[in-house]
Amino acid sequence: MDQGGLPFDDELERQFNPRVTVPDFQHYLDRAAAASRAARAECPAFFDVRYGDGPRQSVDVFPADDLEAPVLVFVHGGFWRALGKEQFSGLAATMRPQGIATVLVGYDLCPAVTLDTIVRQVADAVGWCRPGLARLGLRPRRMVLAGSSAGAHLVAMALFGRGGTGVDGACLVSGIYDLAPVLRISVNRDIRLDEDAARRNSPIARVRWLGLPLIVAVGARESPAWRQQSASFARRCIAEGIDTGFIELPLAHHFSTGLAISGSTINRLTAKLCIGQR
Repeated sequence: MDQGGLPFDDELERQFNPRVTVPDFQHYLDRAAAASRAARAECPAFFDVRYGDGPRQSVDVFPADDLEAPVLVFVHGGFWRALGKEQFSGLAATMRPQGIATVLVGYDLCPAVTLDTIVRQVADAVGWCRPGLARLGLRPRRMVLAGSSAGAHLVAMALFGRGGTGVDGACLVSGIYDLAPVLRISVNRDIRLDEDAARRNSPIARVRWLGLPLIVAVGARESPAWRQQSASFARRCIAEGIDTGFIELPLAHHFSTGLAISGSTINRLTAKLCIGQR
């Protein structure tokens, strides 16, 4: 049983638990961690800059050479219960040569906090960015948000909660936008959603017009139900008049979308969005 008293469902577990769908997921996490260690050793950065009081409420800032360079603000995944910003620094190493600064957002994790709290924290981090970066001497001419998996969910919640204020675009990669299935899979032992919490934290129910472009991407080798999450969300955004591009990434599964790999399709699209190209 999950937190809301619903029984777990084996088929939903196969469809919505990426660590079940991709049995060798640890290989991809280890590769990302190695790239992150290299980036943190080689790239200029401000580490663990506080934006709130929670244990993990800090950001890592990787400036570009140009202090007015566009900035990519990235929110990591991990089903709101695992991983951390430190494991995704490799993304910054791919953006810096393209003249783009990077902010990696940390946030507290379930079950220590609720998903409602995490959503508020990430919205606070987005609100921190422009004034906080100014205090570090950075004045980015454009700010783009990006997130992968649960991070894409959190970016979407921040966008529709804030109305896109101060944001020039967003890239959402392999996100989950309708949280109802989470009630029926094992990760909910940690996330502890009930039906009300799932409903109020589902971005697909909060979509409204935004005057900025979105990229919604998903791996072509994700499970059918996970791919449907992105397709349905993109259609909803388009129906609300949002400038939305939808792309299935060929041969990619949940852990191989390539956002942090130089020259990959989604890395190039994200960089173009940062500099104001489509």
